[in-house]
Amino acid sequence: LDRVKVKGKHEPVTIYEPVGLSDSVPGELAKEVLASDTALNHYFAGDLEKAYSAFQILQDAAPERRLFGLYLERIAALQSQGIGPDWDGVFEHTSK
Repeated sequence: LDRVKVKGKHEPVTIYEPVGLSDSVPGELAKEVLASDTALNHYFAGDLEKAYSAFQILQDAAPERRLFGLYLERIAALQSQGIGPDWDGVFEHTSK
C-alpha cells in the first residue's frame, strides 16, 4: 500500500494489505491488485503522470476505496512541487 517514515524514525516501513491466498482471491479483486501494483510501481519510480492515470482508473472503478483518492491527492501535490533526484517514493509523516 505504501512506504512511510513515521515521525521520529529514520527507516521507512512498508505497509501491506492482505487480501487472501493467491488461489482464493476473486478475479475482480485479483485484477485490482495487479492494477494497484502497476500504479504503485509508477509512483515509486517517479513517473507521476503514469501513476496518476493508473490511480484515476482505479478510483473510477472503486470510488469507495479511499487509498486511490489519497494517492491522487498526493501525486497532484507532488506534480506542483516537483520531486527531486533523490526521490524514493517514501511518504514522511510529520505528525503522529
